[in-house]
Amino acid sequence: MKNKQIYLTIDDGPGKDFTDKIDYLYHNKIPAILFCQGLLIKKRSEDVKRAIKSGYVIGNHSYDHKSFSKLKITEVYKQISRTDKIINNVYASLGIKRPIKLFRFPFGDRGGVNEVNIIKYLKKLGYKQPEYENLSKSYSVYSNNADCYYSFDTEDWSLDNAKCKDKQYTKLITKINRRLDDKKGTGREIMLIHDHDKTTKYFYKIIKNLQKKGVKFILPKFR
Repeated sequence: MKNKQIYLTIDDGPGKDFTDKIDYLYHNKIPAILFCQGLLIKKRSEDVKRAIKSGYVIGNHSYDHKSFSKLKITEVYKQISRTDKIINNVYASLGIKRPIKLFRFPFGDRGGVNEVNIIKYLKKLGYKQPEYENLSKSYSVYSNNADCYYSFDTEDWSLDNAKCKDKQYTKLITKINRRLDDKKGTGREIMLIHDHDKTTKYFYKIIKNLQKKGVKFILPKFR
């Protein structure tokens, strides 16, 4: 693998270690899109402001991360619109224009029977995908939607600072490296990693492994 290019996306923040993680990424010149929960943005708004001032883009990841297929359509709309307003207010408080409206479904749950109407609602609010280039073929099925899916899940959520054994982490890293080393090359990847308190140690380990592998972190164009 030579200079594999990754669009890094981080879900579920801002957690309690959010600022430390963003500072690490910033000092290592690693760009990322941060898909945040509205409830947590309200709780840690100063941390989110710091991330924005450091050049990171905040995406909408619902208000409190419920499975959309288990909600009424009106509740889904509220999850989206409530967080949309919170993000708008954070940008406005800094006097910074929100560069783009990006959304990612919690749990990757696209709402079941309500999916079509949810996508229409996202488009109505101005949500869209950024301009990705030369993406992995595994993402093509999602390329025309208004939400931002991913092509590569690191599965970091399966680890736990307190309970994880070395062999679990080694197995996960082996899987990640196998994807990175694929000689056939399926293009750039939209990589998913999480801002979970219980996996903070592994967040850094995974990022450092990617750096060691020579990954080039890039941002898509925002239109």
